[in-house]
Amino acid sequence: MKMFLNFIKYLAFPIKLKKKAFINFFLKKKLFYIFDFRKNLTLKPLRVIGLYHFALLVPSRKNLAGILRKLINNVKFEGFADHGVSEAIRNDN
Repeated sequence: MKMFLNFIKYLAFPIKLKKKAFINFFLKKKLFYIFDFRKNLTLKPLRVIGLYHFALLVPSRKNLAGILRKLINNVKFEGFADHGVSEAIRNDN
């Protein structure tokens, strides 16, 4: 979880801890993201089939561009997709 929090801090999202199980992200006093960390959650080793996913709900493409600008020099992107109602960015991690 520490690596994940560092990643979110790198994206410049202020973090406010409400409960041990939830992390709420606020940007301009609006709640955007809730992540659920289960106490007994175990991580699969790398190269094991599984779904590794997190979602960011941003108000506009301009906000998404700001996030991409922060990631572009540090993340190897694998692909992009426009699903009509959402957009996906894939990396090789």
